[in-house]
Amino acid sequence: VTSGGTYICQITDCGVTTIDSVVIVQSTTLSLITATDSVICPGDTLVLTGNPGMVAYEWISLTSTDPVLYVTNPGTYILQTTDFDGCFGFSEPFVVTALPQATAPTATDTTICAGQSISVSASGPGAIAWYNSATGGTWIYVGTTYTTPIISKNTTYYLQTIDPVCSSPIVDINI
Repeated sequence: VTSGGTYICQITDCGVTTIDSVVIVQSTTLSLITATDSVICPGDTLVLTGNPGMVAYEWISLTSTDPVLYVTNPGTYILQTTDFDGCFGFSEPFVVTALPQATAPTATDTTICAGQSISVSASGPGAIAWYNSATGGTWIYVGTTYTTPIISKNTTYYLQTIDPVCSSPIVDINI
């Protein structure tokens, strides 16, 4: 049986005919994947969400049975959902594509005497953001040459090539 409908079976044995029927309801279980995007930058996470209201979720070829999947790698993702009647459906393949990451800037560690300021240069393929935190955050300067405030102890600055699609990894420079 490949579709819903009423199916009738007739059996005749020893001159007695028995007729029975069964109604098959075709499953309309939908399995959908939604996401805010289908591309990912290195180091980023993309959230794939299965349709709500199902009793079970299984991401094919993965070990996850949650309705939400956190994706950090490109690939093709397929979701199987099961409804309350035990009927299941498979999603269309959801393809996640990786974008190239920008090249990190380069800068050379520098030594100065305490109580001085210095102009430090970096080179890179685009706009360079300077931070005073290893995790980035709010930049303190954007450009290739940064003039530090007066430095009284060893100081580390963090640089990143800013790209509208995929920014570079953060690198450090020590003064």
